Amino acid sequence: MVKSYNDPVKQKAREKFREFIRKYIKKSFESVKVICFPGAEVKGEEALEIKEIYDVLGIPRENIAGLEYDEKAAKKLRKAKLGIEVIHQDAYDFFKNTDRKFDIISLDYTGQRSWREKDITRFIAGKGLLDELGIFCTNHHIRREGTPMKQRLLEQKVWGMALPGLTSPKLANLSIEGRVHFLNNIITDYNELVDKIDSKEISLDALRDAITIDNIQMITCGREEIDPKSHLLVNYRDIDVHEIISEDEVVKIKGMKPLKGFETEEFWEQKNIARGRERDLMKQIVDKGLTEEEAYALVRIQVLDYQNGRSIRGLERYVYTSNKNANMLFDIMAFKPFSGYLARDSFEIFSIYDNKDEALWNPRRYDKKKLRKKIKRLVPRIQNEMIGLLPKTVYLGSSYSPRKKISKEEAIKLLKEGHSIKEILDNYSGFKEYQLRGYKAHHVTGMGRKKIK
Repeated sequence: MVKSYNDPVKQKAREKFREFIRKYIKKSFESVKVICFPGAEVKGEEALEIKEIYDVLGIPRENIAGLEYDEKAAKKLRKAKLGIEVIHQDAYDFFKNTDRKFDIISLDYTGQRSWREKDITRFIAGKGLLDELGIFCTNHHIRREGTPMKQRLLEQKVWGMALPGLTSPKLANLSIEGRVHFLNNIITDYNELVDKIDSKEISLDALRDAITIDNIQMITCGREEIDPKSHLLVNYRDIDVHEIISEDEVVKIKGMKPLKGFETEEFWEQKNIARGRERDLMKQIVDKGLTEEEAYALVRIQVLDYQNGRSIRGLERYVYTSNKNANMLFDIMAFKPFSGYLARDSFEIFSIYDNKDEALWNPRRYDKKKLRKKIKRLVPRIQNEMIGLLPKTVYLGSSYSPRKKISKEEAIKLLKEGHSIKEILDNYSGFKEYQLRGYKAHHVTGMGRKKIK
């Protein structure tokens, strides 16, 4: 009678996840550490993710931490004696406060993406909670987004695609008025697109790409995502924001609100300072004779290395419809630290003076041809950070079947047989919860319309 959570398309998604882990995790599975939302809504189906993915791979259950914010579900998980660590805590609070590292972080959200889920990704990125080559997986409900949610997705996509332009050395050559004009164009594009959201001229699937882009860019940027002041080019001295950008530019680059979680004016002001400093340093390197692409690669790799950033190494995207008729966007991503990119080539391209606005170019005095060859090898590596064309989402199918409509008499019969109100609502249509409570009160318990727990 109870609707199973072990539905066919969800099982397909778990299989895809399992094979992704097998492909990208290079260490012994006996040492892999995992944190996930194991789930415990249905008795006998607790922690299906653990049973169908991690057990099959040979990841010991004692290496798995299961997050569960609901007290009853947490008790079910403990009662099932699965051998995992059960953490009864909200994911936001856990990732905000923990310093534990994991090889796999799997966040099977049941709802739509909000500022809370975005901040959770910031905590994971900023605190370096993905260990070495780590896998980050998210699952989001992507159906019936309201206008505010669509606007937020649009904002994320517009700014996400504009990020390379905001750090381009070309922008450093512009006057303050020129930079404001550049940003005004972005705002204008955004406002024009906003008007098209409700007229369905914009593909919702294209808007939802923002979820994937946003997660990748945050994990890529590392520590800067929770502390922009720690940026390599900002931390060594105090900088007045007006030395880099105008007050108007600070206002405009913030974007289109709302200001929740990390999305504060101070946060964006510090981000803008960092981007301004990056542009200035890139311009110095271009002036030394390198291309803008090479200058971008050099500065970004050094910055991301310092920020404990991660480079995207693998990405698979799926959509499916669950047996609850929920459309889900299932992203699986593999990341590797930027640290070592410069060390692997055993050379120092530039170093930043502690108290000056300039870089020391080619401090080891390499031969120009040799240096240029090494620099060219860095360019494709940093391009992993640039979000170009995302892979298309693969549709895994639907396991939803419409609920059978039943009569009042049939509903009362089910209640008398001992089926719960939740079971009836999950499996049949035609009634609201308050109606079933009334039927139960009148025909089963004899308690009239007294509220029944």
